Amino acid sequence: LGTYGNKNLRAEALILLGNERHTDATHTAEVDWYKEAIGVLGKDGEARLQAQACIGLGDCGYTDATHQDSAKWYLDALSAKIGDSDNEEVLKARACIGLGRAHYAKDQHKLVSKAHWYVCALRHLENVFVLDVSSLLLAEVFIGLGDAGYTDYKASYYFDTKRRTVDYWYLRALHFNAENGDRTLYVRTLIGLGNYYCSQNDTARGLDCFQKALVCAPEDMKMSIQEKIQAIQDLIRSHNAAGEDSKATHSSDREVIKSEE
Repeated sequence: LGTYGNKNLRAEALILLGNERHTDATHTAEVDWYKEAIGVLGKDGEARLQAQACIGLGDCGYTDATHQDSAKWYLDALSAKIGDSDNEEVLKARACIGLGRAHYAKDQHKLVSKAHWYVCALRHLENVFVLDVSSLLLAEVFIGLGDAGYTDYKASYYFDTKRRTVDYWYLRALHFNAENGDRTLYVRTLIGLGNYYCSQNDTARGLDCFQKALVCAPEDMKMSIQEKIQAIQDLIRSHNAAGEDSKATHSSDREVIKSEE
């Protein structure tokens, strides 16, 4: 393609190199490929490619003078005039997931809930049949809905109108992640389930989830999981000790009553 080849094709190649995290002397991280793609596309490049590059920069957490946080890149991606094909719906879903991860709390200047962007992403994915891509995105959406404590979803392709308990979303995430087996998503799902079970005072199931997560967690996630496991084990020991003290007290009381009789 050279320096003056078709700019859309050049930008697409640059984006693919970023997606593959390729490095060379002038591109030391994936963000460099996306930045170059943005520059190549300019204002009149293909909207689909502009959205892809913006999402890439958002995922990298890149900031500049007009993008103070990653959310602005995802908003730029959503504002690109892309169509409604499967691949373009996937792009919109990825941008919505990014806004959910960034905890962006507005939509058209209105305050929205933590679950809002994940619900939007789910609607974009409902009729998408690029399952090798969308199943992992669905898993991430379900994790987001679980983390947001979401319990109410209207009738859709995937669900009926029943209200859901929070653990439902994590269990759906496990289902959609099963075939592709993204390790980080699997660990995040188990952590979410563990947190939920502990919040419901079901420490046994919570501990089981954290222990399973620890087995396959990436190194940068292990310390926080170990801390959760330690905290639960300390809590269980404390409850057991309190129970033993209570039994001893009741036994002593019974002995006193018998001696008085």
